[in-house]
Amino acid sequence: MSTRLKALLAIGVGTVITIAIMSAAHSITVNEQKLKAQTQKLEAQTKAQHNLEIQNLKKIIEQKDKELQSKAEAKERARLAAIETAKTPVVSKVVQSIVPTAQAATGDAKAFIYARESGNNPGAINRPSGACSLGQALPCSKLSSVCPDWQTNYACDDAFFTSYMQSRYGSWEAARAFWEVHRWW
Repeated sequence: MSTRLKALLAIGVGTVITIAIMSAAHSITVNEQKLKAQTQKLEAQTKAQHNLEIQNLKKIIEQKDKELQSKAEAKERARLAAIETAKTPVVSKVVQSIVPTAQAATGDAKAFIYARESGNNPGAINRPSGACSLGQALPCSKLSSVCPDWQTNYACDDAFFTSYMQSRYGSWEAARAFWEVHRWW
């Protein structure tokens, strides 16, 4: 073989090897790009799945918070109902003792006012205004001028409201007349 042929053969082999190397490098680059695209796609899917799981967990937490709040509110309502139930026998006895006395002494004027203001319930509380007791004292703490234990001693109510009536109207009948015109006293 001639030198020239050997040289051409060497150039041909070198060219084939170069083309093979370039082809392999191109394949590696293409594969790297595909792998990178797949990795990005998987990362996006994983992130979306995590976000969905977080949203679901937030909904579960909100639902549990609502359930707990509802249970707490029901417990508070039950507690208040138990307090009212516990007061009922005492309230009934006090009303039974006060109302007949009021009717006998004043010709029903006191009983009229107590019935209109509180339904004859010494434990009555007007939620919007905060007035309380038989004659609806506002604020409730005014009753402490008669008895320091006014919140539990319903017998204080009659003494307080009788004093109030005397200072403002002079008689239960005058207080009733005022109430009938103004719907408050």
